[in-house]
Amino acid sequence: MLEKLNGYLRTERESEELGNIPRSIFMDLAVLTRGGKKDSSTEGESIPSLLRSKELALLQRLARRLIAIRLEKVLRKEGSDVDESLLAPEETYILEPLRDHEKRFTQITRALATGQTAVLETIAEKVSSRYGVARVLKKLPAVMGADVGKYGPFEEEDIAIMPMGNLRLLVKKGAVQEVDLDFE
Repeated sequence: MLEKLNGYLRTERESEELGNIPRSIFMDLAVLTRGGKKDSSTEGESIPSLLRSKELALLQRLARRLIAIRLEKVLRKEGSDVDESLLAPEETYILEPLRDHEKRFTQITRALATGQTAVLETIAEKVSSRYGVARVLKKLPAVMGADVGKYGPFEEEDIAIMPMGNLRLLVKKGAVQEVDLDFE
């Protein structure tokens, strides 16, 4: 796997075009990593176990670099022809919100340039009405949410739904942990 990944990385560095990599490359790497971690945990601190650990760390760095280079190519060519069939599913997953970013940026700048205050008000309303899920890390008293609703009191390990503004503030204070519920 090390030679394959290094070869794909070399190909990506040498060409401006997106290279053809197996769609399953990152899944294959995850399976290999999972197997390697199980092996090293049963072998303890033996030399083969340490070598396996170092090899897995190197594979992870190569994979991160490969993904970064490939995504940079796609983003540079945005608007021109990119053969998306060459992307692994994991790369597509990363790119989708980046494309939304561009659309949103254009929407805001267009609204600013044309004085469309209704568009900006709608966006502000959407942002202030977002909720998230939190795992409570320590006992908290009741708080007033950004939506003027009452949230809490909470016990340690409670799960709560609250406005994102409150959630982010409590995360910064170390009182809660955001729970990622991305079901897409």
